[in-house]
Amino acid sequence: MKVLLGLIIVVFVFYFGSLRWSREAESVAEVDGKYITYTEYRRELQNALDMYRQTFGGNIPEEMMKSLNLKERVLDGLINQAVLLNIAERMEINTSDEEVQRHISTYPAFQRNGVFDERLYQQTLKRNRISPEDFEASQRTGLRIIKLERLIREGAKVSDQEAYEAFRIQNEKINLDVYRLPVRNCRKEVRPTEKDLEAYRTENAESLRVPEQVQIRYLAFPAEDYAGKVQVSQDEVKAHYERLKEGMARSRGSAPPLSQVQDKIVRELRMARAMTTAADAAKKAHDIIYQEENFDEYAKKNGLRVHTTGFFPGGNLPAEFRPVKNAAEEIFALKDRDITPVLSGPRGHYLVKLEARKPSYVPGLSEARARIEEKYTEDRARALCQKTAREILEQARKGEDIRPLARAKGMEVSETGLFPITAGAVPRVGTSKEIVEALLPLSEKNPYVDQVFFADGHFVILKYKGRTGLDPRGFESRKAELRERLLQMKQEGYYQAWLNEQKERMKKEGKITIKKDAGSL
Repeated sequence: MKVLLGLIIVVFVFYFGSLRWSREAESVAEVDGKYITYTEYRRELQNALDMYRQTFGGNIPEEMMKSLNLKERVLDGLINQAVLLNIAERMEINTSDEEVQRHISTYPAFQRNGVFDERLYQQTLKRNRISPEDFEASQRTGLRIIKLERLIREGAKVSDQEAYEAFRIQNEKINLDVYRLPVRNCRKEVRPTEKDLEAYRTENAESLRVPEQVQIRYLAFPAEDYAGKVQVSQDEVKAHYERLKEGMARSRGSAPPLSQVQDKIVRELRMARAMTTAADAAKKAHDIIYQEENFDEYAKKNGLRVHTTGFFPGGNLPAEFRPVKNAAEEIFALKDRDITPVLSGPRGHYLVKLEARKPSYVPGLSEARARIEEKYTEDRARALCQKTAREILEQARKGEDIRPLARAKGMEVSETGLFPITAGAVPRVGTSKEIVEALLPLSEKNPYVDQVFFADGHFVILKYKGRTGLDPRGFESRKAELRERLLQMKQEGYYQAWLNEQKERMKKEGKITIKKDAGSL
């Protein structure tokens, strides 16, 4: 319960965070003369990290951290809040003490048996090291922003026609004729000369460039080599279990008994400690090698194997280095006698020495002829097929029968059969939001999609063949629901567009300045 209440407070403060502006020199951004301080940014970032850690049982997968873009999102959220508060102040949007108290009383974290409890409120804030004054100030700020958001969202409206279009898209099925021109059909018409290939090589030099490559030698310090020497006490196992217990209960519904997860916890603790021991060994090796330049001698004295790779570019590291953070940057920055700092991966640590380097270069025609000829032929064949498909489409839209035109060019003809537009994919064509949107206006009078599409090695022409009818009674029964759903979506889009417009205007006026890159903090 304690953790849950803490999480509620953390989430709320993260979303509404009390804006304490000060003219500190160390700030990350400025919004119309008010500063977002480094301290404030770090606090909100930590709140966000704590929230995710509690959600995922203490650990956030590295890939998820990258995908979250958490630093950028936190800073952008603080800037958004500052912009909204700035506008709310200019519009004189205020919140009374009564509104603040009423809002606070609705939080389940402060209630007993569904009724606000002042004592519980005070205890919860104290446990989370938040003063009532600060918390209430944050609520006042948040409510002012909510009022502004509601005011802006009210500008979005949904008509019956928009609701009907949504109903139609959800329920209607469409049938199409599909005309596909394979690029391979056009390849035989491409016959490049020596002059053509040399010109193509010159024009596309950068795309043909062979990247810089290196060959390295390295020492590995895998954690598993040290795990056998690590001892884990029962008290440590129990303490670790207690730290994970609440997270496991949230994800599984209930926490398993210690006996069921003990072996796993022992392995995790042992590997964590082994990683530290391996890191210490790698650091010791680095310091000695760096000072004495005896890479091979050190390896021989300490029973370590020196691994040697083939040449590789920065975009294709050896498998063991792919999960290692900054591995490519560190390796490709090496000079002849340098070694990298200790490079740490999920299962161990590495010291790397440069063996040889091949600089980047653009290959001549004789060296890369096959590659150049293949790329030239493919590019020209695609351009030729696209031109042919467009010409056929234009003739068909002018009233000519498309079937003989298509047959003459070797186009493949098929029929999709009835399919729902909301499926997001066109049979025999593929998934494409652009294509699906292009189907909406099709009819007997307007049978052709007005552009050709490239899909799966083909240029595609789509022709309307028919639709299923719609029951108007079905629309009437769902109209209110559809309008409400569309209104929510439209309001969100309307609000986000308005907010982005305000931010862009303030940036152009010099009222928003990002002083530091959040990603480097």
